[in-house]
Amino acid sequence: MLERFSGPMVELYNQIELEMLKKLGKALYFKTELLEEDPEAWMVQQLQMMGMLDQQNIRILQQYSGKTVQEINAMLVGSGVYDLEETEEDIKDAIINGAQLAVPPPINQSPQILAIMDAYQAQAASKMNLVNTTLLDQSKQVYIDGLNKAALEVRAGFKSHDQVLREVIKGWVDKGVPALIRSDGAKLGVEGYVRTVVISTMNNMTNELQDQRNIDYGIELVEISSHAGNRPGCRPYAGKVFSLQPNHPRFPYLYDRGIGRIGDPDSLFGINCGHKKYAFVEGMSERTYKPPKSEKEDQKIYEQSQMQRKLERDIRKAKNQLAVFEAANDNEGIKESKQLIRDRQLKMKEFIEATGRTRRNYREQIHT
Repeated sequence: MLERFSGPMVELYNQIELEMLKKLGKALYFKTELLEEDPEAWMVQQLQMMGMLDQQNIRILQQYSGKTVQEINAMLVGSGVYDLEETEEDIKDAIINGAQLAVPPPINQSPQILAIMDAYQAQAASKMNLVNTTLLDQSKQVYIDGLNKAALEVRAGFKSHDQVLREVIKGWVDKGVPALIRSDGAKLGVEGYVRTVVISTMNNMTNELQDQRNIDYGIELVEISSHAGNRPGCRPYAGKVFSLQPNHPRFPYLYDRGIGRIGDPDSLFGINCGHKKYAFVEGMSERTYKPPKSEKEDQKIYEQSQMQRKLERDIRKAKNQLAVFEAANDNEGIKESKQLIRDRQLKMKEFIEATGRTRRNYREQIHT
């Protein structure tokens, strides 16, 4: 379900990055014969094109900026309302059957719910604006680094200028344009960082909305969802019922640090966590989920899911590489990329056959 709401936003930024790389690739191949003859003169020529490239990348961001705002709002409102409505009918049924709960206003009329949604929409928009600024700045640095590498290696004389330029483009596609530079200097790529921001924002908002709705109804218990392949930090919570208040006579306190560290990056409700908590009315609600039967089997499924995601990313990168070489009109690069796609698709096919997992072809696609 997370993918249903977050996917369009992540895909939008993948498209932005690819469009930028295609512009850089096309510019890199301008008058390449000069690189072979005089690397220094070629560098000067390329640096003179930086202003034009900057304007092209600004236009790319402007072209997509309206869409990003729309996607942010659709993603957060859609996921927030969906998650609340999922349990709303069950709570109303419990009230009809005698549960002593309060009756708050409808979701779309609750001032507290609407305020939470507005705050997270503004937060997400601010983070995406920072991503846009970083992409623009870093696309220039990526290009300059590529120019320096090309001129240096051609000057060394061990490779032809064609080989060097192909290596530059392959490096660009593999590493991507950084979307965030951390305080320690680490560079986070577009897909990974945007996905983290999107899913973390959705999860944080959903949890806050659910907490508020539980307060409105006077509900003290929640059930944590479970799925095959729970990650280790989430496993102690999966499929179990917890109390939102300490010292409950039957159920453990959800935020007891002796169980785990909720909100930590690799724990429940942390980065990229897909778990949810659902209102649970003691004596009336039926348990929907079950804890994992086997920790060993759960870990195996989790590791397989992570490997499948990596193989999907590798296929998308090969397709991005093909798109950049097509923009640069490099026939040899195009040929190599097509073979790389076939090789990586074969690797995926063998993995699926060996594990029995379901292949998600849509996760291997790119939009050019």
